Amino acid sequence: MNKGCPKCGRIVAQTEDVCPYCGYKFAEIEKVYKMAVNTEVKKVNENAGLLQRLAAFNFDILIMVGIFLGLYFTNPLGSYIDFINVNIVYAGIVLVIYFIYCTILEATPLKGTFGIRLLNLQVVDEGGYQIGFSMAFKHNMLKILNVLTVGIGYLALMFTRHKQTVADYFGDVYVENRDLEYNTKLYYANLFLRLFAFVIDTLILTLIYFVITFIRSYLLESGIIINLDQSNIVVILIMIIIYIFYFTIMDSRGGTFGKQLFSFEVTNLDGENIGVVKSFIRVILMAFEILFLPLGILLSFVWPTKQTFKDLVTKTVVIKKVLYK
Repeated sequence: MNKGCPKCGRIVAQTEDVCPYCGYKFAEIEKVYKMAVNTEVKKVNENAGLLQRLAAFNFDILIMVGIFLGLYFTNPLGSYIDFINVNIVYAGIVLVIYFIYCTILEATPLKGTFGIRLLNLQVVDEGGYQIGFSMAFKHNMLKILNVLTVGIGYLALMFTRHKQTVADYFGDVYVENRDLEYNTKLYYANLFLRLFAFVIDTLILTLIYFVITFIRSYLLESGIIINLDQSNIVVILIMIIIYIFYFTIMDSRGGTFGKQLFSFEVTNLDGENIGVVKSFIRVILMAFEILFLPLGILLSFVWPTKQTFKDLVTKTVVIKKVLYK
């Protein structure tokens, strides 16, 4: 039996460990492209309880509060709206954003909002598969029923068989713990999608920045702090710490929210998690890569394993997981 070389494309013997034409080492790709050993689909159908759902909801609300504070602080409509309280308008805008946020993320491989994912949950259909955009749209429209019933629609999950709210039940969706075992195929992550994932992570950090600057402005107006220049330096230092902490912790556990949105995962070449130390080194190298070595990012276009400079130095790789039953 023969196999193809992913670097030069030539066919070589199955027993070859190194391509005789280009010197590619098959052992590396065989480690990363490992398949699930157990081909039997094992499903543990444990639906999310009230406390888990509530915690996930509160996390998403914190994100929306950050957006509201950003609008309040920048006040982009202040000079255009004078006949109604502008904050009511901003609250309405945030509600629309929340609807779009939930609908889009539920229809992606993330299978739920960032709050849902943080609590290790997923929104799926009856068969345990990712729902489509139309089903996600319907599900979030039906959440109005949970509100109109003065919260009883949410409490319904305590009494229904699969712990569904009224919106879940009529939307034919289920919120489950992500303890489902599937067969897995692994691919090297596409650079453009990696960049898009980074943009999403940057947007999350931008929301945090808006919250911090809002707090800073409040403290300045209250007279608690009086030096504007020093407060600017403090805000920058706080954001640097948050940036390092966010990417270090999240990547050490598999990937940031942006990466998870595309089912990406940061691993060692043997497919295991990279750990905090190596993740911290990747963060430092990522800043260096962006500022001083853009060609290091472009390496992934020509490198067989699609690794950038920081990936090569730390011997890590970003892979895409495709789950199937």
